[in-house]
Amino acid sequence: MTADMDTDFINLTPENLSGEHLCCIIRSKKIHPGIEAKRQWLASRLTEGHVFRKLNAKAKGKSGVCMLGAQKQKAWLSDQSFAKKFGFEVVDTTDTGYELLALSFDGTKPQFSPSVKNQGIECKGLTVYYDMQCPYVCQNIEAIKKYCETNHVPVSLIQVDTLHKAKELPCVFNNWAVFYNGNFVTVNLFLDVSYIEKIVNRYATT
Repeated sequence: MTADMDTDFINLTPENLSGEHLCCIIRSKKIHPGIEAKRQWLASRLTEGHVFRKLNAKAKGKSGVCMLGAQKQKAWLSDQSFAKKFGFEVVDTTDTGYELLALSFDGTKPQFSPSVKNQGIECKGLTVYYDMQCPYVCQNIEAIKKYCETNHVPVSLIQVDTLHKAKELPCVFNNWAVFYNGNFVTVNLFLDVSYIEKIVNRYATT
């Protein structure tokens, strides 16, 4: 392995973003609204200094690598048992069973932001925090808007589009987080409108 191996990796840039495959969705000839939304989300992250590539982190002087996990493996999270075999360790936890894992290069032990452990907000009705990392978020947002308008459910849709907003979130966050009447409900994307109905019926009196 030599330094020349850097040429084997693709750095996503604003210039090549439109022509590169994006994870989470299989490319097809049919236009998918979420793909363009994810490209725009990535473009914004790149201008903030984010790097989208397979990175030799040690060579770049980084402190380590972090990943989100859970005490009970969740389908949408990477397999933390596999990561632990390669040196990742749990460095912080939440009362709801989520874990922060880290592979530290210099002894640094990262932590969740203090706000992550709040698990509650001062807001009535349905509140959804989201970003455009996942191309399926776009259609979920539209479904929520339609349902809440039809059923007169108060709704706040908050796009997490800056690093500052991400650090101030009141819960663990991947690209989606739902609260109802101030209570933390889920970080899972809604599969259909019936899931919204279940949340409203369950938490309506809380």
